[in-house]
Amino acid sequence: MIAIINRLDHWQRGSIYHVTSYVQSERSLMDCLDSNKTKTIIITEDLFVEDKASPFHVIAFFFLNANLHSLEKKKKKKKKKKKKKKKKKEEVKKKKKKKQKKKKKKKNKNKNKKKKKKKKKCKKKKKKKKKKKKKKK
Repeated sequence: MIAIINRLDHWQRGSIYHVTSYVQSERSLMDCLDSNKTKTIIITEDLFVEDKASPFHVIAFFFLNANLHSLEKKKKKKKKKKKKKKKKKEEVKKKKKKKQKKKKKKKNKNKNKKKKKKKKKCKKKKKKKKKKKKKKK
């Protein structure tokens, strides 16, 4: 059983703190830490204060420093990986958009060139026809 309590800068062994939640596995502990960033102090062993007025208070009996640090490192690594994946996806999208724009520009240029060529051909033919008619007369 792991007790998660609110962040306290000057906590001491044997002091009484307000417990925010209890966790049984490492995974649920990570979820709990993700849900509320203020829940950082983790106590691995706890003793309830036998006081009817404050049943949710607990004695900070034993604090596992190494456990907390290892969990924090894991959490940081996970966040970094997610950010990298998001950046890669955004870069891929941007590249695709650029390629599409380039393709559209090329298509438009080709269309314009074809139109110009067609127009020129038509004009030349008409001129030739006119010349022939004049010769026949």
